[in-house]
Amino acid sequence: MVKGFSSKNMKELTQKEFKFSNSMRTDWRNYIREVALEELRAQTVMGGVGEVVQIDECLLRGRRKANRGRLLTGDNVPSRRRNNYGGVSNKGPWIFGMIHVSTKELRLFQVDKRDAATLGSLIAKHILPGTTVDSDEWAAYHCIPSQRNTAKLGLAHREPQC
Repeated sequence: MVKGFSSKNMKELTQKEFKFSNSMRTDWRNYIREVALEELRAQTVMGGVGEVVQIDECLLRGRRKANRGRLLTGDNVPSRRRNNYGGVSNKGPWIFGMIHVSTKELRLFQVDKRDAATLGSLIAKHILPGTTVDSDEWAAYHCIPSQRNTAKLGLAHREPQC
């Protein structure tokens, strides 16, 4: 039932697997929605004085070697555009993540923009003041100490030493 709730075609999936009436399906959908919302509301803020939370962002996109090969059926590539080399590039979503170092609690967020306002609001909502925030010194993270009164450890991007 939870699998059906999380998919786009819940009605068809639940009719095939379970012989539920429309009212029963609606009741279950509402119940699962309430449980999911309560779980989201119950999330506490991470960190505290003397604790470390690591943050980073990444762009998720698939790239085939030499732009060859087939796209799998699960790949959803709505926009295709030419890159500088004449190949087709696929744009994927930006993911912002934070992990509490000692408890290994992980939170991931899909963000449209990686600007200071967007990331700063997520940090303010999910990380306690006084927490040591470990980041890669990206420009949008420069707002962290002023907003949350946090210390910041920097890990600048470097070329690998061979």
